[in-house]
Amino acid sequence: MNEARPEFPAASIDVVVLTLKDGKLHAALTKRPADPFKGKRCLVGGIVRMAEDRDLDETVARVLKERTGLEDIYAEQLYTFGDASRDPRGWAIAVAYIALVPLGRLEQARAETLEFVPIDGLEGLAFDHDRILRAAVGRVRGKGAYSVLPARFLDAEFSIPEMMRVYEQVLGGKISLSSFTRK
Repeated sequence: MNEARPEFPAASIDVVVLTLKDGKLHAALTKRPADPFKGKRCLVGGIVRMAEDRDLDETVARVLKERTGLEDIYAEQLYTFGDASRDPRGWAIAVAYIALVPLGRLEQARAETLEFVPIDGLEGLAFDHDRILRAAVGRVRGKGAYSVLPARFLDAEFSIPEMMRVYEQVLGGKISLSSFTRK
């Protein structure tokens, strides 16, 4: 008996690259170079290359380097999105990551290929990238309330007041200096 080979969904990586600009959380977006959604804003992403990428973290590093010029960037896995309606070309799976990058590093990279857009009210991205962006912002704000995650937006050297401003910008409001310094 000769069984037919099963069809496999397309697998990609979508990276929500976030930075702080003008005191607000921004997403670094690019534009789709081809159909579907040619010319529409989208997250930084790319397909998994089975012959080249050994694992998903390596895929993220490759995609960030190719699309943005960034290397050695903090990225954490967010969630896996997959269904038949994600991509008009067919069933697709995307493993989404969050990358938090100081603005200076982004501007030194390939900033000419990126557009920095405030996340508040941002919608109309290609594919299901609106949904992925909302999930990423929720994760960063949620973890920001109890972890050092927002410090990833800072350069290697920073002051406590700078760090507090970053936390306020990420969390979207004022925080108490006394509780912040205890934390």
